[in-house]
Amino acid sequence: MRNATITTLLHVTGMIAMMPALCFAAHPLMTDDTGLLGAGGMQLEWSADVSHRHEDASFTEARIASATLTYGISNSIDLALTVPSLRVRADADTPQHGMGDTALELKWTYWDKDGLSLALKPLLYLPTGSAVRGLGNGKSGFGINLLATLEEQALTILTNAGYTQNRNTVGARRHLWNASVALLWKAEPGTKLLLDLGGYRNTDPHSTRHPAFAATGIIFSPSDKLDLDIGLKKGLNKAESSRTVGTGLTLRW
Repeated sequence: MRNATITTLLHVTGMIAMMPALCFAAHPLMTDDTGLLGAGGMQLEWSADVSHRHEDASFTEARIASATLTYGISNSIDLALTVPSLRVRADADTPQHGMGDTALELKWTYWDKDGLSLALKPLLYLPTGSAVRGLGNGKSGFGINLLATLEEQALTILTNAGYTQNRNTVGARRHLWNASVALLWKAEPGTKLLLDLGGYRNTDPHSTRHPAFAATGIIFSPSDKLDLDIGLKKGLNKAESSRTVGTGLTLRW
């Protein structure tokens, strides 16, 4: 039972490591943007995602509920803390649930001119989840992402590329990469439609097939202080979850 659960968690934590969307990106996007809150601004984001994965005769389900608090240190730097809660079930085994590994992230937008903005985002992962129960890596890890945003009237293009040093005690691959691109279209005031494509290095050290995904969704903003969203992500190969459904809520003040 534990081996199946660990395999699932390697997949889930690999997703989190490659897409800090749980902290900064506008859920349900996997690709992060360069937007900032501004000095003194604060944001609270809550999200819930359910992933299913079928591989041969095996079935796994992972549920992730995350809360992220973000603070604008200055007009060019944001700091965010994410605390996830995980529930993982492998086949007919007893589900494992509890706190996952905490993430501390900093986003520095160092260029913003003529609709193009560039940012760096270093990340630190803290081993607050139980590795024995398959809810964490057992060691701290770190990474860095390069972010770019291009705004052209109603269309926004996002691109990300990054590296993660995935230190762990559960036998996962340590050196990970990620890359993704997303399109956001302002269909009407307060409503955005999105398409997100990407991939990342498999956390399973025995696999040469790397997960790839496509995601779509909608973000509805009844005011500039509140966002509501829903999204669907599909795996483009067997290394990725076959289906992930998620919803989120974001408050700014």
